[in-house]
Amino acid sequence: MKYAILLILAAFLLVGCSGRAEELEKQNAALQQQNKDLSQDLTSQDEYIDEVVTSVNEVYLSIEAARASEKNLLSESKGIEGTKAKNKDDVRKDLLGRIATVNENLQANYKKVDDLQKKVNSSRKQSGALQTMVDNLRKTIEEREQSIAALEMKVSGLEGEVAAKSEVVRQRELVIDAQKKEIATVYYVIGTKKELEEKGIIKDEGGFLWGLVGSTTTLASGLDPSYFTPIDRARNTTFRVEGKIREILPKRNAEYYTQQKNEGGESVLTVADLDHFWRDKYLVILTD
Repeated sequence: MKYAILLILAAFLLVGCSGRAEELEKQNAALQQQNKDLSQDLTSQDEYIDEVVTSVNEVYLSIEAARASEKNLLSESKGIEGTKAKNKDDVRKDLLGRIATVNENLQANYKKVDDLQKKVNSSRKQSGALQTMVDNLRKTIEEREQSIAALEMKVSGLEGEVAAKSEVVRQRELVIDAQKKEIATVYYVIGTKKELEEKGIIKDEGGFLWGLVGSTTTLASGLDPSYFTPIDRARNTTFRVEGKIREILPKRNAEYYTQQKNEGGESVLTVADLDHFWRDKYLVILTD
């Protein structure tokens, strides 16, 4: 009887131990699975963060490239006025083309940011830091886009600015040309004393016996330019006169010109010193 009771107790103990072991095994398996799931989840989260950060860095690199391009474009746009007139339009078109390329890259970056935003929104692993990165990235792109837009407007406006400045230069050149022409233009008239007096070009001054003796012939005041012929002093240095040259007015130093008489009675006056001879812009040649 005693041995029977011991056998029954031993049987209960064996059953109890076996049940406990099975329970521990189940708990251990569940813990291992949870640990595996947690490790996978951590790995997945690390990969997700790495992927987002990598994309963000790629966009920032693209933005920095756009910033460098913008700096070069701005520098070139400032120097466009120094180019030759016939090349200015080509330079402006080239700048606008390169600006368009930068804009295209910025638009591509916008798409990348939109994809990142979708990825962040759809992920179960929400991260405030990642969202801040995406928001800052979008703001940076907007700033670059505004800056590029301003540069594009500036380069586009160069056409009108250059045209306006070119017009100013053209007007100044016209004034300069007119001044040069005025400086180079001199006037002459040829005639007998009687003819020139009747036109009011010359007059006699001084002398006695009512000017019959000792008078001096001079240019009259208030000359009428319509009686004179305008010429370019550099191109017209010789004056041919039928007959004899009696006198030239205003008087010039004989060193500044030469006179000779050709066969047939023609007289020739040649200017030898342009600057000194034409200190007076009017020349009156009196003939017999």
